[in-house]
Amino acid sequence: MPTGPSVLIPSSWRPEGQLAAQQLPAALADLRASLEAQNLTPVHVRIYATPTAGDAAAAGVRDLFAPATPAVSVVTTTPCAGGEIAGVHVLSTASKQVVPIVDGGHTVGVRIDVSPPMVVLAGLTSPTDDDAASEFAALFDRAERLLGAHGLSFTDVARTWLHLPHLLRDYDDLNVARSAFFALRGIGRATAPPASTGIQGGALDSSRMQMDLVATSPDAFHPLVANLQCEAWEYGSAFSRGMTLRDIVTVSGTASIDADGHTIHLDDAADQIRATWSTVRELLASEQVSLPPKGPQAWVLYFKNPTVWQAWRSLVAAGEVEEPAEAVCVYADVCRDNLLFEMELTAAR
Repeated sequence: MPTGPSVLIPSSWRPEGQLAAQQLPAALADLRASLEAQNLTPVHVRIYATPTAGDAAAAGVRDLFAPATPAVSVVTTTPCAGGEIAGVHVLSTASKQVVPIVDGGHTVGVRIDVSPPMVVLAGLTSPTDDDAASEFAALFDRAERLLGAHGLSFTDVARTWLHLPHLLRDYDDLNVARSAFFALRGIGRATAPPASTGIQGGALDSSRMQMDLVATSPDAFHPLVANLQCEAWEYGSAFSRGMTLRDIVTVSGTASIDADGHTIHLDDAADQIRATWSTVRELLASEQVSLPPKGPQAWVLYFKNPTVWQAWRSLVAAGEVEEPAEAVCVYADVCRDNLLFEMELTAAR
């Protein structure tokens, strides 16, 4: 059984109003102070920012958390509330045995030397290729090479976050590349694939996809039970609906899909939101976690357009759903053009 201090404590932050990239370090000062007061070390910081603000935001965050060396990834996107910064997610650890992982002169992750060891990789991209599936395959290969240097492989990956700037154009190619990569390694029905979010979002370069992931011994994680939806691999997307990982539970990107794998509530934003909320609540209930969870947590809410965001705001006002103050809200395409809303969250158990 896993032993040692708490690992991968999630936290999130979003601005109260519109925020410019240069204001981000000052705005995050309270978050850094809170982590220090809890004797926590940040290992991954993910910033949701507009394309023009990404570089400045990343530099500011690295300076803010120094001398700690968390891996930093930037998802370029459009904040629902305007401004340049939609919010920030941080994964921290209580362990003091944190080793930076450097590739190509950049910190791309950390190894946390608990039992069993854990690796977090972030902001991974691959050189652009004329063939999308080949580029995606090369990125999975790069991730596995980095994991291998620390005694792990992709069969040890519990969670991925995949951000594609042209999601609707490239998602089928991602599924082809991912399924082929997993099949060669025996990841499938017998061995649950990672929990995952595959959503529209850019990187700081021109890559077709950016990857973040968490890996550890499979003894330390198991998939959530999905009753309201079929498993995603039944319709060609190789990921699990969620995962319990040591002392956290992480829910994959979830949308309005039924037990047969079909989109439901076409063209009805409010009902798609209600269906998604119910599915996430049911997934968490399988691990005796409430919605919203009680402890540390990090959310992202993805809206197809401003009309869908307004539908969410109306449901919040009516008390049908509850939006944590730190939930990051962005505009993004979901993996099907007829899906209007997606949500993901990671929370302490």
